[in-house]
Amino acid sequence: MTLSYATAARIFQDSYIRDPVMSYDKKQSYVNLVALSVLSIALIGQTSIATWAYMTTKPRIVTWSSNSLNNALIYKRLSYSGDKSHMGPQDGRSSRVVGTWLALNPEKKQRGLWRARSASIKIVIYIWILAGAALLWAFIAQFVSEASGTDVSVTIAQSKNNGHRTTYIINGDKHVSGNRFHFFVILLVFLVQIPFTLGLHCVELVVNCTRDEKAWRRATTKKGARIDSNAIVGACKSWDTVTLFVLKGAIHWAFGEAGSSAALPAVAGLYLQYLSLFILAFFLGYLAIFTTILTFRKPKGPQPAAWGHLRSLTELIDDWGKDEDPIFWGDKGSSESSRSVRYAGTAAKREIIGPIQMDARYEMGEAISGDAQTKPMSC
Repeated sequence: MTLSYATAARIFQDSYIRDPVMSYDKKQSYVNLVALSVLSIALIGQTSIATWAYMTTKPRIVTWSSNSLNNALIYKRLSYSGDKSHMGPQDGRSSRVVGTWLALNPEKKQRGLWRARSASIKIVIYIWILAGAALLWAFIAQFVSEASGTDVSVTIAQSKNNGHRTTYIINGDKHVSGNRFHFFVILLVFLVQIPFTLGLHCVELVVNCTRDEKAWRRATTKKGARIDSNAIVGACKSWDTVTLFVLKGAIHWAFGEAGSSAALPAVAGLYLQYLSLFILAFFLGYLAIFTTILTFRKPKGPQPAAWGHLRSLTELIDDWGKDEDPIFWGDKGSSESSRSVRYAGTAAKREIIGPIQMDARYEMGEAISGDAQTKPMSC
């Protein structure tokens, strides 16, 4: 995937040719067939991996849904049937790990993602390191560009064309092999772009957790939480998913603009635009702030947070309803074990449940409704 990102920005290249009549460098654009060929190989490789993964795991795929509520229901049904082949290793966690319900008074805010999934803290730190490294990279490129002479034929050189100063990090004479040079450029860009691609996909894991939590927390709204929701519509309505989608494109665009290869009359080189590096650092800084907010933000309301953990959701949802019924969560009256303790759970109709009483004590039971066996699965 990183290889496809690295080659996509190298397909269209600039070439400067000396005009013998006008005595100046004439800019021309051309299609880089080397980059186009490598991009084709990268896409074929991704397709091959996806096909191989599908064919080898096809018998174990029970749903294509990205809805955490739908997947939690499937998890419960597999638990009932005793089929553990689809469930993977068990971590032993329950809703009491990610929620705040232990027969106590409900809280106005729940635990943040960083308390439920400690790996999210490492992701935040990694993104901040990337943003700082990009900013340092921009300052170094600016310093070299301002301090170096013009048209210096060394490892780091610069040229001033049309008033735009450029810092070269690869430099060769006019006899350099074009294909060999382009292969080297693609390899270098590929290696440098790996940390940025990895960081973006790590942030996607955080966004997926927040998306799953929002799907569960809709159980306290008027419309309720739905198991058969459309994944595309849900993603378009989620501001964090849309924000990450825009940032992905912006960061890869800025990275592609920051380093470009060109053939000049005397040299063929890969050059850095430090203004684009500052733009890249800005987008990464925004991404770091965005990830930090998602990780440390505490969900409001007494509803326990599950953050997409399937076992927690199966313990929090005791009534799955039937057919396409929405799920509502709230107060369900006194607990059977003690009248001084109330019970909170889910229902298919909003009239069955009431608002949570903040001054009462609640417990989360593990009552199992027979409706869980009849609820259809969304695929």
